[in-house]
Amino acid sequence: NETALHFAAKGGNIEIVRLMLDLGLVVDADNPRGVTVLHRAAMSGNVDVVQLCLDRGADPNAPTERGVTVLQLVAKRGFADVAQVLLDHGADVNATTRYGGTPLSYAIGARQPEIVRLLLARGADMVPESDIDETARQYRSFDQFKAMKAIVSDCE
Repeated sequence: NETALHFAAKGGNIEIVRLMLDLGLVVDADNPRGVTVLHRAAMSGNVDVVQLCLDRGADPNAPTERGVTVLQLVAKRGFADVAQVLLDHGADVNATTRYGGTPLSYAIGARQPEIVRLLLARGADMVPESDIDETARQYRSFDQFKAMKAIVSDCE
């Protein structure tokens, strides 16, 4: 259920992506799960295709059906160069999924210290406000602190 543009973006073929966009294909086309062309390019770590999609008007904050943004996926995979481009184009550093996950929580969970540093430098909240109750927030804060401490220890 994906378009040829999705496949070209996933494969990192910038010339084909450029040609398809020049021919009028929609840069924000999504599949039934809400995965856009930008999601596919970013998940492959292809910064050039990501940049092209953003330059052509792709929404850096487009969520999937589960509310997952491109930045959250990139944070999990550790693609710092792609994350930087997304942030420079207005990606929300504190976007939350339907389940409360943020780019920072994805990066911490995947043990991506470079992404953690980048997100914190760009204003990521350590414990974002959400609809969870206070007890859950306290547990999450403690878990994030432990994870961050472990990541920082790995970097020293």
